[in-house]
Amino acid sequence: MVENNCFESIAELWKKDKKQYVKISTYSAYCLLVDNHLISEFKGKEDITEEMVQSYVLKELNQGLNEKTIKDILIVLKMILKFGVKNEIIPYRQIDIKFPTNHDKKMVEVLTRENQRKLMDYLNNNFTFKNLGIVICLSTGLRIGELCALRWEDIDTEESVIRV
Repeated sequence: MVENNCFESIAELWKKDKKQYVKISTYSAYCLLVDNHLISEFKGKEDITEEMVQSYVLKELNQGLNEKTIKDILIVLKMILKFGVKNEIIPYRQIDIKFPTNHDKKMVEVLTRENQRKLMDYLNNNFTFKNLGIVICLSTGLRIGELCALRWEDIDTEESVIRV
């Protein structure tokens, strides 16, 4: 049992527990969602209601956050709340969230070849490991999660191959 049943305390306990069961890349993704989204919204709250979560979802949608990202955040939030219930820290609450129907197809903006060349020149001339990650993603089509999960044994410099 935990003395403080506010959201951030439960989230920290959940992260410590989850770390032992998932890959480091998955754990890192969970931590980013908790630290960058959930803590700022629910810090200090001891009782998270469906209305609070629904309000959060609508606010984030209106601020332009991607629906997929919000759904990922909700998955993590529900795991944290389920952990709190299972460990008898908080009472069970049913949380069902509705997303507004959106019939507008968003156009995906892509870099022009000229802009990609300019970006690659800049990244190559200003080396950092962060810039290296961007170069690898631009050059290979890897997604950020795939890049973060790479290990040295996945890279074959002799054959110029990256195994994902």
